[in-house]
Amino acid sequence: EDLFSADQRDVCLAVTGDAFHHLMITDQAEELMSCRGCGAKAIVRCRCARIRIFGRMAPHQKVQCVRLYAGLQHTVGMCGDGGNDSGALRAAHTGLALSGRAEASVAAPFSTAEESIGAMALLLREGRGSLCTSFAAYRFIVVRGMVWTQLKNACLIIFRIYMSPLAYLYVDLLSITLLLWGVSLSKPAAKLSATLPEGSLLGPQNVVAGAVGVVVPLIAVAVLFAALGAQPWYLKFQSGPEISEWSSRSDNFEAPLMLLWFGWFSVELAIIYSFGHSYRQPVYRNFPLMGASLFLVLILWILLFSAETRFSCMFKVNCDPDTYASLRFSWVNAFLFKYEKVGGLEWFAPVREEGGRPVSTNYSTEFKVGVFFLLILFSAIHVALYRLLVLGKFAQEYCPEKLGWGDAFGIRLLGRISRVKAKAIRFRRRLRRHIGKRGKTNFEMVEVHAAEGSVDSPALSPQKAKSPEGHEHHPRGVFMEEDVTGMTMPSDNESSEQLPAGGEADEFRSLVVGERRAEEAGA
Repeated sequence: EDLFSADQRDVCLAVTGDAFHHLMITDQAEELMSCRGCGAKAIVRCRCARIRIFGRMAPHQKVQCVRLYAGLQHTVGMCGDGGNDSGALRAAHTGLALSGRAEASVAAPFSTAEESIGAMALLLREGRGSLCTSFAAYRFIVVRGMVWTQLKNACLIIFRIYMSPLAYLYVDLLSITLLLWGVSLSKPAAKLSATLPEGSLLGPQNVVAGAVGVVVPLIAVAVLFAALGAQPWYLKFQSGPEISEWSSRSDNFEAPLMLLWFGWFSVELAIIYSFGHSYRQPVYRNFPLMGASLFLVLILWILLFSAETRFSCMFKVNCDPDTYASLRFSWVNAFLFKYEKVGGLEWFAPVREEGGRPVSTNYSTEFKVGVFFLLILFSAIHVALYRLLVLGKFAQEYCPEKLGWGDAFGIRLLGRISRVKAKAIRFRRRLRRHIGKRGKTNFEMVEVHAAEGSVDSPALSPQKAKSPEGHEHHPRGVFMEEDVTGMTMPSDNESSEQLPAGGEADEFRSLVVGERRAEEAGA
């Protein structure tokens, strides 16, 4: 009893298969395998007198040992090099087959040719790095999509503009493909961290990173457009074709700035979310991402600092009517749709005086330099806030320890959201049933008229039939939503009271009732 008391520290117990069998029979194994009050946050740091070594275990006892640890809410890893370890390798959360033997590698999800259990550390580093990379890619797509949607809506409502066709191809095809590919190639850290990474999409790191990634860029774009509006040469986009002809609404000063800012923001977001911290290597070691970012930023700098060149006019950045007209026979048009072709005599930029010639959309040198420094400034602010709030003590320690906002909270929140969604679905189904019982469907009309001979019965016809009110009805009781909006099939009592017996009406009535019962069974 003194040996097993909670006061004992730094005592390691070792059991054989026979001793483990006795402990299992007497229900003492679980107690001696768990922490008994030393206050350690992890079982590996527990200093209580507990079993730490298991030797000469039978295959089924290895499975029992793994399941006992899993029952104590621990994440269990198992290493084995033979067929007698197959059951435990499969029962563990993570099984690693050593020496590359076929007997063990068949049952284990992971295998290695090494004989040392040090390969488990490599597996943990790879797993943690993969988890952080997956969350980074998810945050990149979600935050980038949220900011992009808000920017497009704001520019359409305030300025009534779109970006040029090639600008959209740069943003929606080239940029996101290269950056997402680069983010996914982040490598794991060289050393195994003592702390666990965040495991919930609604954890503090993911949520705070997303909030910072939305707020800072939107403030930046507001400052950029305010600086554009303060320029003496600036003219707001005033005219243009129909709103549906979106490719002609980029001949202005606002659309190029929209492209330059969002292209830079996409690169900035990918690099920030690829910071190594504890589980991945530093971002500068991710050479594919660095190369893709340099290539995309180089395109943006060429567009920003060029002066009315054919390349910049393809994106309608720093362009004038004459240069744009010369692009009618460009080789680029061979790869674009008809409504996306560049060049032509139509130029819808604003004019300085009524009846005058549309102006060039070339930015001044001072404004170009100002845009360059503003982009760098807000990127530095974004990086500083990300390091302070997400990688610092706020999301790493304060939120989980002081606010109780960790993985468990995120899982509970996701569960509540799922339950609310399920309740909403059930309420919608009950509401539809209630509305359906209060009204008549158009099937009843068609059945009655069919029995009276005023219209052909739709029961046996593969074509649509129409009621006297003009509603379309489809074969076998399948109807379009707009035909009978808010209604469902009639109940059995309604059908038996309103439909006459005999002939085609009886056959169609049985079909309607059968469809009604099938819907209720499915619900």
